[in-house]
Amino acid sequence: MHEECNRRIAALEEEVADLRKMAKALLSENARLRAENAQLRAEVDELRAHLNENSSNSSKPPSSDSPAAREARGGKPPTGKKRGGQPGHRGSRRQRLTPTKPPVDCFPESCRRCDKPLPHRADPDPLCHQTVDLPQITPVVSEWRLHAVTCDCGVVTRAPLPPGVPAGMCEAGLMALIGLLTGDYRMSRRRAVRLLSDVLGIEISLGALSGVEDKVSDALAAPFQEVREHAAEQPIKHSDATGWRQGREARTLWTIATALVTVFFSSPRTPPAPVSAGSSPR
Repeated sequence: MHEECNRRIAALEEEVADLRKMAKALLSENARLRAENAQLRAEVDELRAHLNENSSNSSKPPSSDSPAAREARGGKPPTGKKRGGQPGHRGSRRQRLTPTKPPVDCFPESCRRCDKPLPHRADPDPLCHQTVDLPQITPVVSEWRLHAVTCDCGVVTRAPLPPGVPAGMCEAGLMALIGLLTGDYRMSRRRAVRLLSDVLGIEISLGALSGVEDKVSDALAAPFQEVREHAAEQPIKHSDATGWRQGREARTLWTIATALVTVFFSSPRTPPAPVSAGSSPR
């Protein structure tokens, strides 16, 4: 009897120890789930706040607001009309260009009803059909031959480049085009290299193209600063901001518009735009 009681007590003590371990594990799991639930709630609140953002409570431009948000702040309600030109709208036609080749006069050979031959009589108001093509593009290549001359003293001296000749392969026009492609048009460097090769027949490496970008940026630094200072001094100006990406970095693109100039610049976050008290934010 005594041994049987001892076995039962030992079994109960082992079961109690297992239950204590299980309770401890459940308490730890409960704490983890509570922390995870709090984090998820915070993320949901943040997403809801983003969904409720508009131009009146964030740096988003007014054009990004939904029709309901525009109507709620007093904007024009939707008209229900389809997009595009409405009935009665005066359409626009393609602008007529100045021909670079002699015009070709075309005359009908016969009447479209009776097939009678027609004379080649000039029409005072003919219908003009124009086509546009690209000329054959050939790069303008300049060459400077830098000769080396040996002096009587035995020293070899090579001629330097004339003043104004760039040290690299790109002259001013090509550098301006590269700045336009990779800057204003936001074309990747690899695509810009392909375009220069396929369209213009100019072979340039990625490294040389990046060097040109640096030179263009340095050349534009002083004019940009002058324009920015001019915009900051104006009593009335309009500012706007929108999301922007530079590589993998999220940035903000700011626009400062005055009667004479418009300045664009990006910043890592959304600092206050340099707009004075007399400004009118847009």
